[in-house]
Order: sequence, then C-alpha cells, then structure tokens
Amino acid sequence: MRGNRLILIGLSLLAGPIPLVRAEPDGPPARVLMIHSFGRDFAPFSAVSGRFRQELATRSSRPIEFVEASLQSIQREGAQEQVLVDFLAATFAKEAPDLVIPIGAPAAVFYHSHRQELFPGVPMLIVAADRRRLVDMPESEGIAKASLELDLPGLLDDMLSVQPRTKRIYYVTGITPLEKFWEGAVLGAWRKHRPDLEFLSTSDQSLADLRKTVDRLPPHSVIFLGVLDRDAAGIPHEGNNALRNLHEIANAPLFGFARDQLGLGIVGGRLVDMEEAGDRAANAAEAILAGTAPSEVRIEPVVAGRAAFDWRELKRWNIAEASLPAGSEVLFRQPSLWETHRRAVLVTTGVIAVQALLILLLIAARRRAREAGASLNLAADAANVGIWQVDLEKNAIEATPKWRELFGFSEKGTILLEDVLDRIHPEDRPRIRQAIDEAARQDRSYVVEHRIQRPDGSERWMVSRGRADHANGNGNHRKTRGVSIDITSRKRSEAQISEQREQMSHLSRVGSLGVISGSLAHELNQPLGTILT
Repeated sequence: MRGNRLILIGLSLLAGPIPLVRAEPDGPPARVLMIHSFGRDFAPFSAVSGRFRQELATRSSRPIEFVEASLQSIQREGAQEQVLVDFLAATFAKEAPDLVIPIGAPAAVFYHSHRQELFPGVPMLIVAADRRRLVDMPESEGIAKASLELDLPGLLDDMLSVQPRTKRIYYVTGITPLEKFWEGAVLGAWRKHRPDLEFLSTSDQSLADLRKTVDRLPPHSVIFLGVLDRDAAGIPHEGNNALRNLHEIANAPLFGFARDQLGLGIVGGRLVDMEEAGDRAANAAEAILAGTAPSEVRIEPVVAGRAAFDWRELKRWNIAEASLPAGSEVLFRQPSLWETHRRAVLVTTGVIAVQALLILLLIAARRRAREAGASLNLAADAANVGIWQVDLEKNAIEATPKWRELFGFSEKGTILLEDVLDRIHPEDRPRIRQAIDEAARQDRSYVVEHRIQRPDGSERWMVSRGRADHANGNGNHRKTRGVSIDITSRKRSEAQISEQREQMSHLSRVGSLGVISGSLAHELNQPLGTILT
C-alpha cells in the first residue's frame, strides 16, 4: 500500500528523469536532482530553473540527466514530507545523484532537514533563495549557495519615485509558510522605512475577492505583487496567473520584484534578474560536477540591477519618464511611425511638401490674377470699357459689371448670345454677324461700330473689338473674347460738329450771296447812274 502511495506521489511530483545528451557524450551522464519549492512552471522561479537547465546542459562536458521533484503537493510539514523523502530515496536507491539543486528557500529548508537520511555526501547547491531565509540554516560541508538579495527599501523607493502621491500600498500574497514569511519581512521593512504610509496585506482574500478589491481601490494607491502560490481559499495559482488576473482589472499601478514579471503588467523598478541567478547557478554546478568542492565555489548573490520600466504601463498610468530614477531602462517602447516606416514617411512628407508648395504657388498666382483683374477692371471702368467672353458651345456670355451696365443687363444672371443680339440695332446686326464670321474664318480680330437699344428705350453707340480663340481639331472656335467701348458721347460730339459745320457752311453761303448781291448792285448802279446822268 505504501509503495502504491509512493508511486502516485512520484507521478505528481517528478517531472523526470529528463536526459539532455550532448552530441558527443564524454563519460557517463551526471544525474542532477532539482527540487522545486513550487511547481516547475511557477514564475518567477521557472525562469531560474529553465535558464539553469539550458546553461548547464550547454556548458557541461558530460551529458546531464535532470530529475525534478516539487513541494507543490505538500500542504503541511510532517507525514507528507516523509512521503516525498521516501519517494526520493526509492528513486535513487541504486545510485545517488551527483548534485542536488533546491530551487527557492522552501526546497532548501526541506532538503537540508532531510539531507542526512537521503544523500548526505552529495553536494548541494541552493539556488534562488534569499539570504534572509537561509539565516537559520546551519553551515555544513558540501553546500554552496547561489542566493538572491532583495532590496526591500529600494523597491518601496522605486514605487514612490514614480508615484510620489502614494498614501497606501496593498501587498498581494498568499497563505503558505513562505508567503507568510515574506509578508512579515516586507511589510516590517517598509513600515520601518516609511512610517507615514499605510500598508495593507491581502493574504486573507481569495483571488476572486482580490479582483473586486483592486477594482475599486481609493485614490493614491499602488499594488505590490509578492509571491501568490495559494490564496486564502486554498486555491493554488501557477506562474503569473494572479498577475494577469489583477492587471486586467486593477485601477492602480502594479509593481513586483522580479524582472521576469516585467512586460506582464508591472510598472517596473529595481528588479531581480532571475535568469541571471540561473546563469550563476549553472556556472557553480559545472564547477562542482567537475570536482570542485562546494565550499570553494564563490558565488556572488544576485541583487537588483538598474531600474527597468514597461513603457506601456508608464503610458497607462500617465507616469512621465522624467520622474524615473536616473539611468532607468524603458522597455517595450512602441516604435514610432518614423522608426517603422521611415522611407514611406519621407516619401509622403516629400509629396505633401511639393503639393503644399504647388498650392501656395497657385494661391499666389490666383491672388496676382485677382489683383491684375481688379486693376484691369478699374482701368476699364475708368475708360468706360466693358470686357466680355462668348462661350460658343454654351451660347452664353461672361462679362464684367461695366459691360453689363453698358448693355443694360443686371449685375447677376446668365446672359445668352441671343439676348445681346436682340439689343443691337436691327440695322447693325448683319454687319456684326458678318464681321464675326469673317474674323473666325480668317483667324483675326474684328472691330465694328454699332448701336444698342437699352431696355429703358435709350440708344447708345458702341465700338466692339473681338477675336476668336485658336480653332480646335475640327476647325471650330469655342470662345470669342473682346471689349466694348461706349462711344455715344463721341458720336454725339461728331453729330454736333457736323451740324455746326453745316450751319457754318450755310452762313458762309448766305454771306457770300450777300457780297455777290452787293457787288452786283454796285456794278449795276454805276452804269445806271451814268446813264441817268
């Protein structure tokens, strides 16, 4: 019965053996036992173990056979721990592992307490456990530590540097012994560092209740996500499941402690690089497997690197990059249109610039044309000249206000060619039509004097000068342009001068007749006088 129980637990806890064989194996494989504090895929520790397996298998001159177990199914210490101990002993009954790797403090504490009954002479390399959790662990031979060192005051300072108006911080965690340890350590350090702030723990809430809480946090709040392995309802959570759940609904910025969480919803800060811990652990494991005593392996603890922030979260919470700590790294920045489509932007900008230039030139030309037209109209008005254009296709006339005034048309409205011809004196119409036709055939201008009869009954004299435009492919002219000048005053003056000239001729003739008459009388009177005498 006990053997069956061991087999069942072994299937749930053991993810191996997982042999990673090099292309050219050099000697027998080295067996490495990895004991996870949480599930194998529990973030951020999964980043440590994944990087460790990859780097050790790549660097080692021997093939590596990984055997992995987890404490995830152990809910309390005591009997259940013994079941796992028995399982590990049975797994390695014939041959002990070459190296034991506890990942995280709970695994380190578990294995250290059972090391003597399991594999007392096998080297032990503790990976990704914070120094605070290893203080109570007595030093012993054959143990190396690739530890972490969280800067708790620094994490708080980073949050306040980007959210200076913060009044309360919600610490999200669970109910396992590890989570309770960190709850006390983190909140204790923060309350001592900033006693003016309010710190609250959510360890008494299930994830479902926690979602409701973070959805309606009061203003000037932030959320810090620690480790959430098992919530108050006893529900386990794998990886970054809790982070994703809270990020989609939270009404306040989220912060964390591991660089592995960056890009999944936290704003950022001075974070611990868990993959760096895996790299250092792989270096140490390679040395130990090569024969170096664990006590001689010196491994610098992984500390928080330079501050790193998620550009998308900065935008979401309106955090200015100027408020970030000096030297901060901003990741996940969305490239601008210039960066992604530089050539297209240059081409489009060039086209727009050319179009804008052409538009400006066109506007300037139209302004000059309007000014020239206004000057021409002013000069034409001063000279009593009307300008017109006949569209032979539409049989319509476009004319200046002065021309409309001369011919007695209103200032607005369409003027048809027939309307104009109707106002020309009937005696002059044939001459005008003949002049226009000859000018069109010979492609020359024409000048004709004619009379018009205005609607008010008055009659005026005009001289019209026009010219047909160049003929189209069919030999037809589409438009005729010209000017009309009112010469009524001139005609009247000419008539008056002619009349006065006729009067003067008449007077001259009358005077001449008088002189002749006087001469005749004189000439006649002399002979008659002589005769009488």
